[in-house]
Amino acid sequence: MVINNNEKVIIEVKHSYWMFFWPVVLCLLLFALILPVLWLIYRIILFFTDECVITSQKFNIRTGILSKQEMSTPLDKINSVYFQQSFIGRIFNYGDIVIQSAASYGGISYTYVANPNQIKAALDNAIESYKDEQMRKQQEMLAQAINSNKQLTQQ
Repeated sequence: MVINNNEKVIIEVKHSYWMFFWPVVLCLLLFALILPVLWLIYRIILFFTDECVITSQKFNIRTGILSKQEMSTPLDKINSVYFQQSFIGRIFNYGDIVIQSAASYGGISYTYVANPNQIKAALDNAIESYKDEQMRKQQEMLAQAINSNKQLTQQ
């Protein structure tokens, strides 16, 4: 994951181990069939290869095994953040995070996320901090412009 020098990682989002539940159950029930075993192997590879990182400036997600797909959305372009949990997901505290942005590809969904409520709260806080930092920078630039204008008029 490429992160700029002036960015800091706020949180790295990981899948929940519960993403293995149904493949393991099927493997145990249908031990002789190869399809559930392949599904479990696929999920294990996804668990270790998918990356989702929230930095101080962007939301980054990289998925895929043979082909990679990477999406990066600046925090100020995120319109809404929500999570979904099934009944089992509520019991075992995992769910899906969905990010709606102003980008042309629409929403970004990251499934089987551990502690989705905490991830949503961290992302909401990161968005607010980023907006506050942008506002502070604009105020500083405006103050500098006013001060330089005052100095020019005094001369």
